[in-house]
Amino acid sequence: TLSMQGSTLFVGILALSSCISLFIGALFSERYHPRLQLISTIAGLIFSFSLYLPLQGESWIFFYALTAGVVSTIGLPNVVAAFLSKTDFSNRGSTSGIFTFLVYIVLFVFTMLVGQLRELAIVLVILKIFSLFLCLRVKEFKFDNEKIDHVRTSSRIKLSFILIWAIFIISNVAVNVYLEEYIMVTVHVPEDVVFTISIASRILGLFTIFIGGIMMDVYGRKKLMMASYA
Repeated sequence: TLSMQGSTLFVGILALSSCISLFIGALFSERYHPRLQLISTIAGLIFSFSLYLPLQGESWIFFYALTAGVVSTIGLPNVVAAFLSKTDFSNRGSTSGIFTFLVYIVLFVFTMLVGQLRELAIVLVILKIFSLFLCLRVKEFKFDNEKIDHVRTSSRIKLSFILIWAIFIISNVAVNVYLEEYIMVTVHVPEDVVFTISIASRILGLFTIFIGGIMMDVYGRKKLMMASYA
């Protein structure tokens, strides 16, 4: 159990390390890098086993948050780039929606099943062993290069998307970490009611992911993304 200060420290370091790792991982998105995926998976497996250690204190909160952010995101851009290379512009939104929908279904199920840190560690170990098996099986993976006419955007537009995305992530984390506790402690809403609302929100979000992917193929990406972030 973490105090509010400990939770703030954990979330802040986790978000910062995740963002930095995503940008570093993006440097390896030109082609599939099996060695990067293997190292990331092994590091994730080591991190999963480290959750069994009886470690306490702010220094270990820092270690867990930093390590979790790195191992969970550094290989992600390479996997997403490999996945997107097998789609084209006309079906990329709907295909991504289905892919993301399935990923969040798995996360949703584990959220319902996992209640303790040791249970989380067991789940992570199983997932990383499965991921390690897949990494060892993939010997070669060639990206399909799609040649399409596109409009080059300025650095200002790219930065504006990153800024809006960052505001969205910070707001989302703040709601998850602080608002739920505020509602239960200050407004005195029963914990089971807050839990029910949280589950209903996640289920609604699952279907929104799927529908949003289809809408992006039909109506375009930019307007839908900006409306979603706003």
